[in-house]
Amino acid sequence: MPTEKRHEELCNAFKAEMQEYINEGFRANDCFPFVFANLIESTGIAATDRAELRQELMEWTAKIL
Repeated sequence: MPTEKRHEELCNAFKAEMQEYINEGFRANDCFPFVFANLIESTGIAATDRAELRQELMEWTAKIL
């Protein structure tokens, strides 16, 4: 699992990119898979850490709907 600081950085990067798409008029549900895939690709986060991070980010996305 990434350190707490790294985890927070990943979440903040995801949220910022999601907000950009939402501000441009895209729906959060439509953007989630793409933005999450970009986050994984750009950071190289281990497969074992993805599930927990994905769940947390899905919960955040659900709150903004």
